[in-house]
Amino acid sequence: MSAVEFPLSWETPPAPRFDAQIIPLPVSRYRWYALAELPDVFSLPDLLRRMEADSGRGMVIRGCPQALADRLSRSGFECLITGQEAVLELDRPPRWKKAVRYLVRLGQKTGTLSREAFSAHNLARLEQLRLESAHGSEPQLRHLFRTQWQAEHTCFVFRQGEKWLGALTVSYIGRQKALTELLLRHRNAPQGVMESLVDFAARELQREGVALFSLGEAPFVPPTDVPLSIKERLFVSAAKRALFAYNYRGLYRFKNKFSPQWRAVYLCGRPRLGLLSLAEMFWKSNLHRLSWHKLTRAVPGRKR
Repeated sequence: MSAVEFPLSWETPPAPRFDAQIIPLPVSRYRWYALAELPDVFSLPDLLRRMEADSGRGMVIRGCPQALADRLSRSGFECLITGQEAVLELDRPPRWKKAVRYLVRLGQKTGTLSREAFSAHNLARLEQLRLESAHGSEPQLRHLFRTQWQAEHTCFVFRQGEKWLGALTVSYIGRQKALTELLLRHRNAPQGVMESLVDFAARELQREGVALFSLGEAPFVPPTDVPLSIKERLFVSAAKRALFAYNYRGLYRFKNKFSPQWRAVYLCGRPRLGLLSLAEMFWKSNLHRLSWHKLTRAVPGRKR
């Protein structure tokens, strides 16, 4: 499998191994392959054989790019567009629009940008930033991306003195592609922090020889140039209503500032994607707790 075929947040670690995070969906008896580490020489037939050994009644993979979804479709999977991935090509140093350049300069004037080494001390600082971020008091999502900084990942930081005000971690698919995992902003961070952080990360990765820098997925915002099936339209519409607590529009607007290539992202299931397995994924990913948290705080007169 090539870098363009890996699902989001699947990676190729320096020491080749196969290790998958499998989330049982007990009611539908499906298995959700949420995250995985595998050698970059793994073929799709090899992968499917490993997955079928513990697939229960069926299997689900999310975050699939077009190339992988096409191949999985030919292998008996049902595939639905669920959003888009924002990808920056790093064949040359980034050239941002005027508004982004202004915000980058603004951020650079107020703090220091750095690449931080993996250590227990820095892990604690990242966790402190998470707690002090704009969404730090909310239930955290699970199984949708890598929520923990790992030794083989890179962490870019914006700080004022010793205080971390922004952080961006990336995982790697070989040396071809870097994928944004965590994107954290302190709730009191000044304007331009995140724009300068993305700019710094892109330039550092470009100097390393990384070809593609993914800002990650913007879910529930389907491509405008791809016709959606009836089931895809129903899924996106229902997801937007159910996930009112998730600021997918704001996420899309932020990533779109950097003029990325937008690439369709698919949810793939075999033998099919049923309502039951989708509801279980909603539950397992903690989206139900996030929605309830937002809903209860929207009730007039309720103590915040």
